[in-house]
Formats: sequence, structure tokens, C-alpha cells
Amino acid sequence: MSVTEIKGQLARLLATENLVVEHRKCETASFDVDRRILTLPIWQNLENVVYDLLVGHEVGHALYTPPTVDAAVSEELPKSYVNVTEDARIEKLMKRKFPGLAKSFYNGYKSLHARDFFGVWNEDIAQMKLIDRINLHCKIGAVAMIPFDDEEEEYVELVELAETFEDAVAAAQVIWDLEQYNREQNSAPSPKTDIPNPNQAGSTPDDDQEFEVPQQPERGEDPQKSKPEEQEKADLDTPSYQTGGGKQSDEAVTDTAFEENLKKSASQDEHSAPRYLEIADPDLENLIVDHKYVAEQLRIFWSECDGDHFLQMREEEDRKPDFTHVDLDYKKFVDSNTREVNYLVKEFEMKKSATAYARQTVSKTGILDMKKLHAYNWSEDLFLKVTNTPDGKNHGLIFMLDWSGSMAPYIHDTVKQLLSLTAFCKKVGIPFEVYSFVYDPTWNALQYEYPDQAPEHTEQTPDTYYFPKEYRLINLLSSRTNAKEYDTECKNLYRVSYWFGKRELSYWEFQAFKTYPMPGFFGLGGTPLNDAIASLPALIPHFRAKTGVEKTNVVFLTDGESNQAMYWDHSSGTYNDGRHWDRTFQRAVRNNHCLRNRRNGRVYPELQGWWTATQRLLEYVRDTFSDVNIVGFRVCQPREANRLIRYYSGWDEAERVTADFKRNKTAIVRDCGYDELYLIAASNLDSDVEFEVKEDATKAQIRSAFKKTLKAKASNKKILSSFIGQIA
Repeated sequence: MSVTEIKGQLARLLATENLVVEHRKCETASFDVDRRILTLPIWQNLENVVYDLLVGHEVGHALYTPPTVDAAVSEELPKSYVNVTEDARIEKLMKRKFPGLAKSFYNGYKSLHARDFFGVWNEDIAQMKLIDRINLHCKIGAVAMIPFDDEEEEYVELVELAETFEDAVAAAQVIWDLEQYNREQNSAPSPKTDIPNPNQAGSTPDDDQEFEVPQQPERGEDPQKSKPEEQEKADLDTPSYQTGGGKQSDEAVTDTAFEENLKKSASQDEHSAPRYLEIADPDLENLIVDHKYVAEQLRIFWSECDGDHFLQMREEEDRKPDFTHVDLDYKKFVDSNTREVNYLVKEFEMKKSATAYARQTVSKTGILDMKKLHAYNWSEDLFLKVTNTPDGKNHGLIFMLDWSGSMAPYIHDTVKQLLSLTAFCKKVGIPFEVYSFVYDPTWNALQYEYPDQAPEHTEQTPDTYYFPKEYRLINLLSSRTNAKEYDTECKNLYRVSYWFGKRELSYWEFQAFKTYPMPGFFGLGGTPLNDAIASLPALIPHFRAKTGVEKTNVVFLTDGESNQAMYWDHSSGTYNDGRHWDRTFQRAVRNNHCLRNRRNGRVYPELQGWWTATQRLLEYVRDTFSDVNIVGFRVCQPREANRLIRYYSGWDEAERVTADFKRNKTAIVRDCGYDELYLIAASNLDSDVEFEVKEDATKAQIRSAFKKTLKAKASNKKILSSFIGQIA
């Protein structure tokens, strides 16, 4: 976790709200009252305790300083005077609310004073203006004993007793009036002043009040007696806040010096400043292609197919689609799949019962148990007991299927795994939706007369996540269908995936299987995995509203990493010829980009990179919905599995998981954004392994084939059992 993220969390804790904290390239901190955004500079070369001090100080302003500061302060009153009195007030209130901050303030200001942040090393503090000595007293008084005479102590007390912003302004006004009077009277004795009551908000001195101003010591040679050349040279060689001359002569020089030094400590490196992105809810009506629409488009396409839709080399131009072979294969799969579905149901019921048993509580009823009366002499346990089993939450499942080009060799076996899981959901009554996520502009062509005019999924708001127009969630299957509709949609999906599964055959080999055309709108595309994850904050509430489920499980089935994450950016300016441009466009996410979650105030850094961005987005969703399980099924080659395991696991854990994958061709990875990520070797994906041997096989060959069959089924059951445990 980065320093900025840690300090952002500290700020939110101190503010006692999900305050949005941003670290940007800026010189000073600021607070947006309406949007509740606290903007902090990226301070460099400052100790941790100083950072805590500055964060606590700025949160104090966010909590206690009103937004209408300028309206409440007269134009004649220097802003630095109000800064001094208001800083003293809000820091007092912060230390009162969080006593532990007192140590951070003490050590922080001590460290800053050691670096001369107040610009007083070469100054005689006793000769400084009253406002500067009060500022030093409130901040480093315990470090450097600040001198005050008896009359000045009254003004110090006035600042220390301020409880409201009006009190702080009134104190600043009195001190400023005193300074002005001293300038007019030079060293003359001052009339007596009545110190206003700090408990009276907005109290300021009246013109009719008598006041006594303590005599101020002379501050060296009169500036007017200096030679013009010397004065000009002094102004050029020394900052104004150190001389007290020019425009800064009326300011509290210690406050001005402090602000200037903080500005110098703030990083101005554009690359070090994070850029904060947010995820806007996409328009789901435009994003989702409904399952009924999908089934209807497939029916229309296959019913209207003629020879023009077949391969160009086909000789029989009038030949119609023939699904006999693939439909027989589908029926065989459904029959054999019954055993696997029953296994899943058994595992689910067992683990659900075990979970319910663990939640049981036993309580006494207050009614005598007549069967225990005989033991009244030696036992007090004579009352009937009742076992209370709380109702579990009803579950729902969202399946997200990768429909990218790289999935072609695995898509059919993956679909068979998916159909097993949906059949299980159907049997136990768990609501579900199956979506394929894909980049495919042909769906725009189907749904819009002019595909380029398809609407954006979100508004073009700068610094928001960008969902490309071509990105779609294709609703392949749904629990909302009846048995007949469900079987038809499963068969359609089986047909499509079967076609891709046989695509690697030669042309003439392919003709034995492919006697039907494939619609172009079901083509494989890119891998918008990150986009699919970013859609979940909108998709999950949508799913719950339709089904009424309390707990949602999201399952991703994929074989690779996501495409590059994008966001909306904005640019404006003027050309050399005077023309102005103002446009919003898409830009790739970079290293210094962070994802901000307004629901909980968290910031997720490092969005660049395949694995990192995916992990951060998964963490975003899990933090947004505390009752959501997200699991992944990752089809991979051994080399890919090794990289993933070593990236997400520690060295010792990686060795164990890698050995497990080599042995079983499956492994489970945790702490990777998913609740559990199931790695499945591509060679082991087909669980429908039949025990087949030649007629003249030897005993050794039969034994080897039998062991291979059992191993494949056992590894598959291990993964499925773990998955069922997640949703039980």
C-alpha cells in the first residue's frame, strides 16, 4: 500500500466519513465542500510524522472551517492573521476530538521548525510582531519558549479560547487593530482595550471602546531613513516574507514563510501525481443482448440459410443446414452429464447442511423435560431444549464466459463445463444468468440501422472508465426460461461451440462435422475481461432486482488476460490561427492512474498491466459488495500457470501450488482478486473422459487407461467440489 493511500485512509478516519482524498500536483491543500473531496499536495522529503500532522491539519479545516471564509473576513484584515488564529482553533478542536493527534502535532512541528519552515532562525523572536509570536506559540511553543508580557498574554488567551470561526476572526481583527494602532502611535503608550469575550461569536472591537495597546519595541532603523539604493537591493535579494517589506509588510511573516516552504516541498512532477478514475454505471439496456433476442436471431438465421452461407467451395448450393450429428452429440452429453450434475447436487446439499449446522444455536425453553426428572438430585439440566437453525441467504449465480478468439480451441469443452453448472442450478433452484463478454461490432450491425451511430455505454465524462461501443454482454442462457426454452438455448450454445471446436480440422475433415453455417454475429473477438469486471457494480444490482436473491456469486471462465483498460480524457486549447478546440476522447490507462471508489472512499493504484488492473478491479467489486463471491476458472498452459502462481503467491506457497498443478493438472490460487481462482490445464479441460481400450489391449494398457480415466474425473471433481463449497 502506497504512502498516499495510507494517508488517504488516515484522512477518512479523522473526518469520520467516507471522505474522498486526492493527492494531486498542486501547491496547497484544498477542500471541496459540495463534492466532499479533500485535495492534498504530494509532499516530498517529509517525515511520516510531518505527513500525519499536515493531514490532520487539513482534515481540521475540512471539518471546522466554513466554506464562506472570504465573505466573513473584511478586506482590510490580512488573510494571514486569520490563518494564524483559525489554525490555532482547528488544531485545538482536532486534538480535543483525537487526543492521539497531540503527539503528531508536537513532533511534526518540531521537525518542521528544525528545518526552519517558519523562517525564524536568523530572527530575534522577541522582536517579532505579536501575530507571529502567537503563531509560533500555538505551533512550537513547547519547543521554543515564546516571550510575551502580561498585557500580550491577554491576546494569546483570546486566540486560545476561540471556539467558533467568528471567534477566530474577531481575535485576528483585534490583533490587527493593535498592530495598526502601534504603527500610528509608534512607541507612544497605548490606551486600554477591552478584550472581547471569545464565547461571544463575532465579537469585534467597537469604535467607542477604550483599549490599551501594549507598547511594541522598536524594530531597528526606520525603513524610511534607508537609502533608496539600499532598500531596493534588500527587496531584490531577500524574499518579501523575510523582510516584512513591500506587499508582505502587513502579513504574518511566519505564516507566509510556512506556506512558501510547504509549496516548495510539494512535488510538481506531473508523472508522480496520480490521476483518479471512476466507474460510471453503463447503460445495461444497450450493453446486454437479451437471451430471447439471441435465440430468435439464431432461429431466423438457420431457417433462412441457403448455399450462399456455406463455404465458397461447397458444390451443393441448395443444401440446407443439417444438425443431426451435433444434436446427437448434444443428447449424448446431456445423458452422461446427469451423473456429474447429481454429484454437484449431493456436494451442495452436504456442504449447505454442514454450514447450517455450524450456525445452529441451542436454547432452553423453560419447560420441564419429564424424561430428565429422575436426575433432579444430581443435575440441573431438567428443561427442554430447542435447536434454532437460522435461515440461510438465497443465492444467485452470474456466469461470465470469455468469447475471445484465443478461446476457440477450448470453447466447446468450456461450454460443456458451463452447461453442467447451469444444469446444477436448474436442479437445485438457483437463479442464474450466463453472459459472454466480447468485442464484436456485428452486434451493433444487428441492433442498429447505422452501427457507427450506436450510443456510448456511458456519458463522455472525463476521468471515467471507458466501455467501448463494440463491447457487449451476450445473454446466452437464463433461469427465467421454462424447460423447453432452456433446452433450446443450451442446444444452440452447444451447436455454436461445437463449430469452433472443430474449426482446426482440414477442410474435408471439417465437412464431416460442419454441415451447417455459423452466423457472423457469433464470431469470436477480443478479451474485454476488465470491462466485464467493471460492469459488475451495475450488473449485480440489476440481477438482484430481477431475481430477488440476497447473495450473488460471479463466475468467470476465461483463458487469458484482458485487453488494455481505457478511460475518457478531455483536452482543450487554441490553435495558432486562433481556432479553439474542446474535445473528449479515449486514452489508455497508465501507471500513475488510480481507481477511486466513492462508495467506500478507497483508492486502488496501479491500473496498468494485465494482471494488476484485473486484480484492482476485482478488489473494487468485492469491496463494493461485501456479500458477493467472485471465482474464476482459468484455462491455461503449464507455462502460463507457473507465471500466474508465482505472481500471486509467495515463494513457499508458489512451490506448493506449482507442484499441485503439475501433479493434478489443476490448482487453486487465492489472494489474487478472486475469492478463488481455479487453474485448469487445457489438456485436462475435457472431463468427459471415457474408458476406452483396444480389443487386444494388454493388462498394463487396460490398467493405464483406467488410471487415466479416474485421475481426470478426480481432478475435475476436486475443482467442482471447491467451487460448490464457495456457494454453499
